[in-house]
Amino acid sequence: MPVVLLLNYEIDGQNVISLVLSERFLYKQAWLEGEKVGKIITLKDISVDKPHAARIHILEGLKIGNDIRSFNDLHKFWQTKFSIQTLNDYKAKPVKTIIVTGRIGA
Repeated sequence: MPVVLLLNYEIDGQNVISLVLSERFLYKQAWLEGEKVGKIITLKDISVDKPHAARIHILEGLKIGNDIRSFNDLHKFWQTKFSIQTLNDYKAKPVKTIIVTGRIGA
């Protein structure tokens, strides 16, 4: 099951949000139950009142159309928008500094 978190908090009195997506995979070993977490992608510290132009561009790219019919469809669509290749294609230096990618688990 995919996971998306939307966090709302304050930094120095300024209202900000972060959007966090995680990949989830079934274990390949039949004897393991559940799912493992893959890449975690975070778009962090987006000012609600005065967002940076690069972040607005990314958020506008997350708009969905009529072809999104389920949460799984939405998650897959957003993962393509958050891929490092897609973000690098924006050719905006600030974009590279706002994305944090990590791997959890083996």
